[in-house]
Formats: sequence, structure tokens, C-alpha cells
Amino acid sequence: MQNNQTICFLNTVKTWGGGEKWHLDIATHLHSIGWSIILYVSPQSELANRAQIQKLPIREVEIGKYSFVNPLKVMRLREYYQTDSVDTVIMNLSSDMKIGALAAKNGRVRRIIYRRGSAIPIKNSWINQIMLKNHVTEILANSQATVETIFENNQNIFDQNQVTVIPNGIDIPALEKLNQKEPSLPLRIGNVGRLYKQKAQHYLIDLAIELKSTQHNFVIEIVGDGVDHHKLSSLIKENNLENEVKLLGFKQDIEEFYQSLDVFVLTSVWEGFGYVLAEAMSYGVPAVAFNISSNPELITHGINGHLVPLGDIRAIALSIDTIMKDRQRYSNAARQKVEREYAKANILYKIESYLIDKKE
Repeated sequence: MQNNQTICFLNTVKTWGGGEKWHLDIATHLHSIGWSIILYVSPQSELANRAQIQKLPIREVEIGKYSFVNPLKVMRLREYYQTDSVDTVIMNLSSDMKIGALAAKNGRVRRIIYRRGSAIPIKNSWINQIMLKNHVTEILANSQATVETIFENNQNIFDQNQVTVIPNGIDIPALEKLNQKEPSLPLRIGNVGRLYKQKAQHYLIDLAIELKSTQHNFVIEIVGDGVDHHKLSSLIKENNLENEVKLLGFKQDIEEFYQSLDVFVLTSVWEGFGYVLAEAMSYGVPAVAFNISSNPELITHGINGHLVPLGDIRAIALSIDTIMKDRQRYSNAARQKVEREYAKANILYKIESYLIDKKE
């Protein structure tokens, strides 16, 4: 790649999530090995703050849902591309894609990549049809489940030959940090994620009710914060589960949390790629999740964890009991799966190849 050709990561989400982590991780890696990169970010966003800590080049941009219909904003973004010698732009957010692709198409940007990290169907709107058929050159997806949702509403919305799947990379912990503990009491059940309807942690309250009714000795610990905090707190109190269910809030470093768990339970109702699921498995924590979206790409039922029907709380409880009877086997298989298929070093190499091969 020539030094005067820049890869632009356009992401104006103000909060922190999987897409923002992906952009920061990839940009940091490419920058560290000499690639020319720049992040276009919202002012004072979490991504902007973390990029500055990493001493990555950034440009602050203000983009809203309907910015693509504002010719002045489109022109300004086009000028930024040209000033920064942008050859490739990678976008996550739908609103970023619309204006970002429109400005790029007319701004001499060669590769216009829409990265899809959520297993949510693309709306078959006229604007999406125009952008995807006439402006976006490629789609980069994080799982096969995500690919399927791209075409769910319109099989012809994009050229399927221009879709590439590269999953998220996971930092594989050292062997001495692996969680291979024998099941103990109280049984420690964990969950990590934003307290938000997609993550559906209310199912964990139902699980606690089920386990308590069957005289299990357990504690469910939930790491994360979000708009559903009050709702979950109320459910915990209403069901007298203060001793059994703990809301731990956001944790920057959760290594010790993973090392303390007996089993990880993911209650999300959809996942483009279950990053925290893979992260828990990398520590050797067996997992239970609903048999939906990308979860079957990570969990092989009965081998490294269990998959259960969506909303089936009784099946989660039975799966936990089954796993605890042979936890060591499940633990080893969970670690091996992530190490073999999702190690960050291997994924970064795939990203490099994806970007370099089409430049040469």
C-alpha cells in the first residue's frame, strides 16, 4: 500500500460498542505497522477519546440521520476525503454509510466499504437501494448470520460476490489465565453486555426464579450498564432476588470476572457476532445461548456449550446442570474453538490481506 493512500474509518457513534471497538482495534493495528489511517469521529465521543489516547489521527465530523440530503455536508465530507488522500473508507452506521458513500463516490475514493456487524435486516428502502447498488463497492460482515440478514428483505439489493465475511478477533488470554476451576457453590453464572432490550437480561431474572425454585445454590452476576438498569433492578426487588442476582455495572477490565465464573449465559435475542460469548469461551468458560443468529457459529451444542430454543428458561437451567457434570471437557473445547478460529492475530492478518490484496 502506498503511503499517500489513506484508509478512513468513519464512525460517528457517541457511545461505545462492538462496532467502535472494531474500528479502534483495526485502526490501531494498521497504524502500528505503518499504514496511513484516519478516524472520522464525533466530537467528544468515546471512540474519539480512545483514539486520542492511542495517538491515532482523527478528524471530528458532525453527522446526523439525514445529513446525506444536505449538499453542504456532503461537499464538506468530500473535501475531507480529498484533503486526507482517502483511498478506502470503512463505515458501520447506516447514517454514516449514506453520507459517507455519497461523498466518497464523487470524491475519488476507490473502495467504499460498508461493514455490517449487526444481524438486523437491511431495510429495503429506496435510499438503501440507491446507496448499495450505486455507491458502496463492498460489504464486510462479521458472521454468516449477518450476511443472511443483508439480503433478507431484498435478494438483489447488493452484489453477493462483493460480500466478505471476517469475524471479530479475540485477544486470547495466556494459558495461566485460563479458567479451569471445578464447579463450586454458589454456582457463579455470568453475563456481559449493555443493559438493553437486544441483550434481554430479563431472561436472567427468569432463570434466577427457575433455579431458586429448584433449590440451586447460585449467583447470577451481570456486567454492563444501560437504559434497562432501572427495569432490571425493579425485577430483582419484586422477586426477592437481591442475594441471587447482582448488577455489577460497567467494568473496564473483566479478566477476573471471567476467571471467577462457572458458566456464561448469553440471553441476547440477536447477535451479529457474540463478542462477549467468544471472549468468555477464550477463558475456558463454557456457555449457554439461544439457538439464534450467529450463536451456532460459536457454540457447537454438547461440545463447547449448549444452544437452547429462544426464551426457553427451563432448557437453560438443564443445560447448566449438564455442563457442570463435565465442565472440564466443555472448558477445553470452548477455549480451543476460539483459539483456532478467532484469535486476533489471525483475524488481523485476514483484514490486512483483504485490504492489501485488492490494492495491488
